[in-house]
Amino acid sequence: MLTALESAITGVVETATPAVVSIATVQVARDARRRPFPVAGVGSGVCIGRGLVVTNHHVIDGAKSARVVLSDGRRAKAAYAFGDRESDLALLRLPDGEPASLTLADSDALRVGQIAVAIGSPYGLLLSGPTVTAGVVSALHRSLEGPQGTMEDLIQTDAAINPGNSGGPLLDTQGRVIGVNTAVIPYAQGIGFAIPANSVRRVVEELVANGRVVRPWMGLRAATPQEGEGAVVVSVEPGSPAEEAMLSEGEVVREMDGEPVENAPALVARIRSRRPGDVVRLRVEGRRGARTVTARLAEKS
Repeated sequence: MLTALESAITGVVETATPAVVSIATVQVARDARRRPFPVAGVGSGVCIGRGLVVTNHHVIDGAKSARVVLSDGRRAKAAYAFGDRESDLALLRLPDGEPASLTLADSDALRVGQIAVAIGSPYGLLLSGPTVTAGVVSALHRSLEGPQGTMEDLIQTDAAINPGNSGGPLLDTQGRVIGVNTAVIPYAQGIGFAIPANSVRRVVEELVANGRVVRPWMGLRAATPQEGEGAVVVSVEPGSPAEEAMLSEGEVVREMDGEPVENAPALVARIRSRRPGDVVRLRVEGRRGARTVTARLAEKS
């Protein structure tokens, strides 16, 4: 007889599997003599409704074609919709809709220690059944350096994420998508990362509406101080809103728009939640004492 936890996990698998797809891609590479030859790739994706499949940008980046295999064995040549390199998210559109879709959870409500289930088709083996791993949310608001730059506000999990799982869902015990699996550190056993569902939702909405993601830009890099809360200004880009606001290296941002800033990732997340043209008010402390500055966010190019 299954335990309550085992029943919950098997229920997640039964619910989610019809909405998880395998993505096979073909890219064109060139040998030493510049002769083209095809290179096959594989990843996972998750159906989110409206005939849309969300996956990782790196799964389909540069691909000449992408074929989606549904859990019931049907194959479809998916149309590339839109992609966003910075968030490592992309959308594919299925020609005939999808048989099932999953709901994006409120990832702001996640807690460290809750159960996380990763499901996908590593090595393109969806037809022999999905690969399922389970663990916990081991950390939140992680940063990761990748080919596309620094990825912020990631979910860290010890649920094993195998090659080909990129783009597949990370789920809670109610079968809701809490994140999209995006990376694994090969030298750190069993540590994987996922893009939070709320970030996925924002990117998807912008891609559908605008075909691209419009991001606000402050023009500062920040780090979390070794002691206490806040965000230490590490550098200020020339000509940026941060420079116009006369922010200086070494100052500590304590508040944004009257709300405390817990750490550097929290400041980054708060800025990213705004729009270009918004005016933000920062309370900072440094060599010039405590002061309040305002900055009008620009659009990130």
